[in-house]
Amino acid sequence: MNEPVWIDRTALLLAYSHALRKTGGLAGLRDEGLLESALARPRNRHVYEAVTDIRQLAVSYAVGILRNHPFADGNKRQLLSH
Repeated sequence: MNEPVWIDRTALLLAYSHALRKTGGLAGLRDEGLLESALARPRNRHVYEAVTDIRQLAVSYAVGILRNHPFADGNKRQLLSH
Protein backbone atom coordinates (compact mmCIF):
# COMPACT_ATOMS: atom_id res chain seq x y z
CA MET A 1 0.00 0.00 0.00
CA ASN A 2 1.16 3.51 -0.75
CA GLU A 3 1.65 6.00 2.05
CA PRO A 4 -1.75 7.47 3.00
CA VAL A 5 -2.40 11.17 2.55
CA TRP A 6 -2.29 12.52 6.10
CA ILE A 7 -4.42 15.38 7.43
CA ASP A 8 -2.42 18.57 7.37
CA ARG A 9 -2.35 20.57 10.62
CA THR A 10 -3.13 23.80 8.75
CA ALA A 11 -6.09 22.20 6.94
CA LEU A 12 -7.49 20.90 10.23
CA LEU A 13 -7.17 24.31 11.86
CA LEU A 14 -8.91 25.93 8.87
CA ALA A 15 -11.77 23.42 9.12
CA TYR A 16 -12.04 24.10 12.84
CA SER A 17 -12.02 27.85 12.22
CA HIS A 18 -14.78 27.45 9.64
CA ALA A 19 -16.86 25.40 12.09
CA LEU A 20 -16.41 28.08 14.76
CA ARG A 21 -17.61 30.78 12.36
CA LYS A 22 -20.74 28.76 11.65
CA THR A 23 -21.50 27.58 15.18
CA GLY A 24 -19.75 30.04 17.49
CA GLY A 25 -17.46 29.20 20.35
CA LEU A 26 -14.04 29.91 21.75
CA ALA A 27 -11.25 29.94 19.14
CA GLY A 28 -7.73 28.71 19.62
CA LEU A 29 -5.81 25.76 20.91
CA ARG A 30 -5.77 24.62 24.49
CA ASP A 31 -2.53 22.72 23.98
CA GLU A 32 -0.34 22.60 20.87
CA GLY A 33 1.29 19.34 21.94
CA LEU A 34 -2.07 17.61 22.31
CA LEU A 35 -2.98 18.57 18.75
CA GLU A 36 0.34 17.27 17.44
CA SER A 37 -0.19 14.04 19.38
CA ALA A 38 -3.68 13.59 17.93
CA LEU A 39 -2.38 14.17 14.39
CA ALA A 40 0.48 11.70 14.95
CA ARG A 41 -1.77 8.90 16.21
CA PRO A 42 -2.76 7.45 12.80
CA ARG A 43 0.79 7.77 11.46
CA ASN A 44 2.09 5.83 14.44
CA ARG A 45 -0.53 3.13 13.95
CA HIS A 46 0.39 2.91 10.28
CA VAL A 47 4.12 2.55 10.96
CA TYR A 48 4.28 0.64 14.24
CA GLU A 49 1.10 -1.46 14.07
CA ALA A 50 1.07 -1.89 10.27
CA VAL A 51 -2.51 -0.55 10.06
CA THR A 52 -3.31 0.02 6.40
CA ASP A 53 -7.12 0.20 6.51
CA ILE A 54 -7.92 3.83 5.73
CA ARG A 55 -11.08 3.66 7.87
CA GLN A 56 -9.11 2.58 10.93
CA LEU A 57 -6.61 5.35 10.33
CA ALA A 58 -9.43 7.91 9.99
CA VAL A 59 -10.94 6.70 13.26
CA SER A 60 -7.50 7.16 14.84
CA TYR A 61 -7.71 10.88 14.04
CA ALA A 62 -11.12 11.13 15.70
CA VAL A 63 -10.02 9.17 18.76
CA GLY A 64 -6.88 11.30 19.11
CA ILE A 65 -8.82 14.57 18.97
CA LEU A 66 -11.62 13.34 21.24
CA ARG A 67 -9.24 12.00 23.87
CA ASN A 68 -6.73 14.85 23.78
CA HIS A 69 -9.17 17.80 23.70
CA PRO A 70 -6.58 20.08 22.03
CA PHE A 71 -8.99 22.90 21.16
CA ALA A 72 -9.81 25.73 23.57
CA ASP A 73 -13.53 25.11 23.17
CA GLY A 74 -13.24 21.35 23.66
CA ASN A 75 -14.88 19.03 21.15
CA LYS A 76 -18.21 20.81 20.86
CA ARG A 77 -18.04 21.67 17.17
CA GLN A 78 -18.88 19.55 14.15
CA LEU A 79 -16.10 19.94 11.60
CA LEU A 80 -18.29 18.62 8.81
CA SER A 81 -21.47 20.55 9.30
CA HIS A 82 -24.21 20.67 6.65
